[in-house]
Amino acid sequence: MIVKSRKWLIATAGGAVVAAIGSAIYISADVACTQAQPCPTKSSADAVSADGSVVLGTVRHRPFRWTSATGLTGFDELTSANAVNGDGSVIVGSGKVAADRKASHALRWASGGGTTDLGTLGGPSSSATGVSADGSVVVGSAQIPDTSDDRSHISHAFRWTSSTGMVDLGTLGGHKSSARGVSADGAVVVGSSHTPEQDEHAFRWTSDTGMIDLGTLGGPTSSAHDTSADGSVVVGNSMTSPWDGYHAFRWTRSTGMVDLGTLGGRESNALAVSADGSVVVGYAEIADGKAHAFRWTAEAGMLDLDTPGGAESYASGISADGTTIVGRSVADDAAFHAFRWTAPNPGRPSARMERIVPPSME
Repeated sequence: MIVKSRKWLIATAGGAVVAAIGSAIYISADVACTQAQPCPTKSSADAVSADGSVVLGTVRHRPFRWTSATGLTGFDELTSANAVNGDGSVIVGSGKVAADRKASHALRWASGGGTTDLGTLGGPSSSATGVSADGSVVVGSAQIPDTSDDRSHISHAFRWTSSTGMVDLGTLGGHKSSARGVSADGAVVVGSSHTPEQDEHAFRWTSDTGMIDLGTLGGPTSSAHDTSADGSVVVGNSMTSPWDGYHAFRWTRSTGMVDLGTLGGRESNALAVSADGSVVVGYAEIADGKAHAFRWTAEAGMLDLDTPGGAESYASGISADGTTIVGRSVADDAAFHAFRWTAPNPGRPSARMERIVPPSME
């Protein structure tokens, strides 16, 4: 039987699935991952530079940096690599510190410039999760000192520069906060924070306004994961009612928080947005409850990026122009593998999803 989808030509025969994706071919046995027995992750692509040339991810639980010219390269100091600047020359994440091997600190790695420990807000640990286009501004979360006998170290969102060091951005009135994304110039920070009621809400921060609550889609909680280059568009997810699931959202000052829907299932989550805010990526449940990577635009709505023959896929990063998407997808061995998706272009009329980690390295 041959089934034609919007993106790939898929042929099934003898219980196997063959998916032709551009020049890449995947052959898969029937894959059935469940919540009780999820597919294992052999590799994952988590972020991509603005120009699409540098991909960050993990293989065998160790972070890597990938380019088409160099392939995979690892890091000596970083134990996680979470975000990359515009041209791929600065990478931020976290790693162990010599003074206390049990503690993990936010780190900033620069090509040719070594690794910088960004410190903490007084507690033992911190992690960097976002970086500006030029690499000069880093955001994330860091633990503050113990403040009472009934709470362990609590984390607050931070913004770091070489001149100011790590600055605590505070909260929305609750105990905790965490920064996830930052605008290209470093002026706008987004993430989530506890409110006085200890519900988690998405926030948008600037030095002029401080931390602003973006609200929810009707439920008690929300979280912001990324922002456009100028900070005017924010994406993330929110509960739609107290007893319902999470839906992906896109926020602007004029529209407020807009529900992007799902792919026919119950939940969705937006993880990244293009520079101009017009393309959103993440994952959404299809009708049978499996998660598929999606690409959303106002014109086309939420489009299913499908999988290369397996059960599930997740998109987690996007280039500035929206034509390169990275994430992880189940492939032929019923395990997750890092992928890089590229949009059609004049020289190639169809989209392409390709694995970027050689099987021998997983």
